[in-house]
Amino acid sequence: MPDFLAHSVFGEMLMAAPQVQPAIPGERELAPWRWGLQGPDPFFFRTSTSPAGGMMHRGAPEGMFQTMAARLALLQGPVRDTAAAWLHGFLGHYILDRTVHPYVLARQEELAPLLPGASGNACHYQVETDMDADLCLHFHHQPVSAFRPGREMTLEPWQKETIAGMLAAGAAAKGATVPVLEGIKALESTAMTQQIIFRGGKPALAAARGLELLMGKNRQFTSHMKGRRPGWDSLNLGHAPWTDPRDGSTRTQSVPELLQAALAEALPLMEALSRQLAGEEPGGLALGGVDFSGFFQR
Repeated sequence: MPDFLAHSVFGEMLMAAPQVQPAIPGERELAPWRWGLQGPDPFFFRTSTSPAGGMMHRGAPEGMFQTMAARLALLQGPVRDTAAAWLHGFLGHYILDRTVHPYVLARQEELAPLLPGASGNACHYQVETDMDADLCLHFHHQPVSAFRPGREMTLEPWQKETIAGMLAAGAAAKGATVPVLEGIKALESTAMTQQIIFRGGKPALAAARGLELLMGKNRQFTSHMKGRRPGWDSLNLGHAPWTDPRDGSTRTQSVPELLQAALAEALPLMEALSRQLAGEEPGGLALGGVDFSGFFQR
């Protein structure tokens, strides 16, 4: 999947569009929107909630969105505004994931021979990390070390509870039970871990290497660490061919082009979600049964 900064950049692109602005009526809704852009990923930063994060990424997403929208319908006032901003951001996360994930899978296969002995999903994580570094340069014209992951993402306690409740509803739709308190802890763990990943520097990298040696998980932790400039064209700005794992077709899109494609898909869906939450459009979102990985699910 795209990583933290990629989703943040996509959120910046979305916010420039008038279709998104009704979902963010004021400054108070900016932080929930930005947390929504991270989708179910906060669940991955806590052992007790990690299985739920995986379940939320898999399978047709329509029922999950319907369940979260139903929970939102029970809310009122600022709590509802927070949940609505978050859910619009969550939709953005989903669209970007399903658009870019096939590219990540393709590059992961190409990178694997260059990282012999890498364990688990280390190659996948490395592609995501390298994309974040190059996206920061491409869009912000700054090295990734200058990025502040917690910028404008501070939540009030009641907002954390609201977002954790929405995440819990999404998890329940996939058959997972996540207490709201665990969801709050997952949000807090994510904020802390992202600071380490982006801002920890050499001490954090050394600690990650130590953990890998201790646990026998080569590159499993260091592949997450930001700060180093990738030694390859992770954004495919040169338009090299890559193989779509869904159908074996050859594609040449760059990551910025994939972000633009995701933007074109997301904007009408953002409008549809706003109408649905306002009671102006019955039924759920037409997502085609495509999961977060970009694969069609029957």
